[in-house]
Amino acid sequence: GEDGIILISGTGSICRAIMQEKSWRSGGYGYLIDDEGSGYSIGREILTAVIRSLDGRSQRTALTQAVADRLTKLGFLETRYQDAFREFRKSGISASNNNTLSFEEARYALQSAIVSYVYRQPFAKADIASFASLLSEELITKDAAAARIAETAAQQLLQLVQGVYTQLTEDIASCHTDTSLSQADQTSAALKLPVCLMGSVLTKNRNIAAMVEAGIRKDFPLLQPVSIQHDAAFGAALIAINYVIFSHIHN
Repeated sequence: GEDGIILISGTGSICRAIMQEKSWRSGGYGYLIDDEGSGYSIGREILTAVIRSLDGRSQRTALTQAVADRLTKLGFLETRYQDAFREFRKSGISASNNNTLSFEEARYALQSAIVSYVYRQPFAKADIASFASLLSEELITKDAAAARIAETAAQQLLQLVQGVYTQLTEDIASCHTDTSLSQADQTSAALKLPVCLMGSVLTKNRNIAAMVEAGIRKDFPLLQPVSIQHDAAFGAALIAINYVIFSHIHN
């Protein structure tokens, strides 16, 4: 493959730079201590925002209805509670669709459903990450909590780019060998690299992808964001082919 940077945000997140057969890495250390800006991180933040909102620790959010709808579909929340939240949203928390459910009852049911879903065994990161898809363009543009989660994810992904960019800059500076160019000019020439945005978060959520692309152009003007040309399966096949060719040549 060609020199460049890959920023991936799927269930996890990582940024890698490859140049002249050398590799640099930023992030990708697992969901317990890292994976910021990933689908898992976004999904967790969505569920956290809903729990906090139901507790009264933060403002109400439209994410509550989205999470209630998803958990009902998954079988963790009864339909009557899903319908109650829809009515509460339209008419206020003092009303329900059939006047038999209080907000307290519906709130407790949804909180219990979230806890049951998150802490059930066996645990799967992808189950939490799946909630990232709830961060729709409509919610991001109309809901403060959703907008904050999207903006935070974009900033975290830009920090991954910052990590490899800093490492690249330091390595290029330490290997300044072309005396016909200044160190700054040599660094600038070497850092004119494409940044390929990959993973479900960056390929399916155009709001987050657009914020990341804008941030790259603003903060790293030498880098050029590009769209993926092939899917991950194609990339895996290409790596395998290159490995076979390389092994044949050196054996």
